[in-house]
Amino acid sequence: MPGQIALLCCPTEDCGKSDYLFVIPKELKSMDKKRYTYWQDDDMWIGYLEEYPDYRTQGESLVELKENLMDIYKDLAGGDIPHVRKTADLEIE
Repeated sequence: MPGQIALLCCPTEDCGKSDYLFVIPKELKSMDKKRYTYWQDDDMWIGYLEEYPDYRTQGESLVELKENLMDIYKDLAGGDIPHVRKTADLEIE
């Protein structure tokens, strides 16, 4: 079922077969969340993903900024940009 997530019943002695219990539309699947920092500079919105602070982007609106942040995340996480610097937390004992 393209565009949908199906949950299946596991075969057991009770039901004897796999059946769909229910189907969840793909757009309702929980999405990963990424923190970002943003600010307005004159008429532009500027921001970066906290995980990738070296890679800033901008937009003429907050909506456009978020779209641009999603695009740059896909490029960074997908390996399209070489030598990506990231930030991470280090546990100190």
